[in-house]
Amino acid sequence: MAKDGTNRGGRRVCAGAKPEPLREKLAAGKPATRLAGPEVFEGPDLPATDIGEGAFQAPAVDHVAPSSAGGAAPDTSIDYNKLAPIDLIWHLEKRFEELRADSKVGEDYVAGSHGAGRRIAVPTWRCILNYLAKAYLRDGGSGSAVNWSVSAESFRSADASVLEKDAVGKKIIAALNRYIDNTWRQSMTDKTGESVDLAHLAATTLGYTNWNVIPDAWTGWAGDLATAMENIQKTLEWNPGANLDQVATALVGQGNDYRQHPGLKGLVLDKKNDKGKWESVGNNCNRDDLCCDGDAIVIANTLENGNDSNSHLLSATLREYYNNSSKLANRFKQIGWSLGANNSTEAYQKISEYADLDSAVLEWFLAGYVKEEISLTACRKLAEFIY
Repeated sequence: MAKDGTNRGGRRVCAGAKPEPLREKLAAGKPATRLAGPEVFEGPDLPATDIGEGAFQAPAVDHVAPSSAGGAAPDTSIDYNKLAPIDLIWHLEKRFEELRADSKVGEDYVAGSHGAGRRIAVPTWRCILNYLAKAYLRDGGSGSAVNWSVSAESFRSADASVLEKDAVGKKIIAALNRYIDNTWRQSMTDKTGESVDLAHLAATTLGYTNWNVIPDAWTGWAGDLATAMENIQKTLEWNPGANLDQVATALVGQGNDYRQHPGLKGLVLDKKNDKGKWESVGNNCNRDDLCCDGDAIVIANTLENGNDSNSHLLSATLREYYNNSSKLANRFKQIGWSLGANNSTEAYQKISEYADLDSAVLEWFLAGYVKEEISLTACRKLAEFIY
């Protein structure tokens, strides 16, 4: 349920994972495609370490602007392929409002207590945020989509259908997909040079703005930490002599080069399961993810306290935040502050308490059990990363 009283939850709780990066899909033997790539990858059945670290980078596209999030003012030009992601969001908001004027998008039906219902307008910022999260709410596979629908909100398929069929909307989306697609996407870069996964940010922000069965932090830092616990445990099971502390350091807050971290050097990170399919140790609590998790706390609060009648509230909020160096400097601390923690010691206590109190949610995210020693070590590593 959203905080405006409308029902946005999913159908049922079902274990699942957030969409995986392309490299990890391929390493696990799953089908995957590159955005704007000419062919579907049909590579050999090899683990990622045998194929090579740089094998799956998307080719450069010379007509696409750099991945900078966007400048201080909106670019209103319509050469969409050259626009920054926040400017594309501005254009999508504009088109959405034009379609709303024709009563084509932006409404929910709310049933009445005696059968008679009514239609209510849904703020543009929420509708656009929902579409930006399509990789999680719609396209991540049935298990993942239901999982995220429960913890964030259901996908607004009617709005999406109108946008994707609209002549102007589809052009904007074609350019925006580079940042929100499920099969391959690039992160946008903020003023400080950090990478931000726009689709992940959107899904996490929705989780913070809704009242659901799943506590809001589990769509953000807590959910990412849970997957880190799972990857740590998998690494230790595959490598009995591995050092827990070093492995946890390598799997909490690292970049895309996590496999080169000393804590994972020389370890088995890809392995065939009993069904002959490759499994891999993922990097699902990485620096990019944690950027989104901290950012979402601030952005959700700004949106909820903003003017819903402002059709460009979302893009304006993103633009102000991602061009504000002082706010960005505290993005990771936002996680600790949201728990009432002001240093790493307090953060470790609060994070471990949170995981313990919501142990049932933790097991739902993992679809399994994680040893207490692993859970506590992962909590400590996150606390150290934050501060």
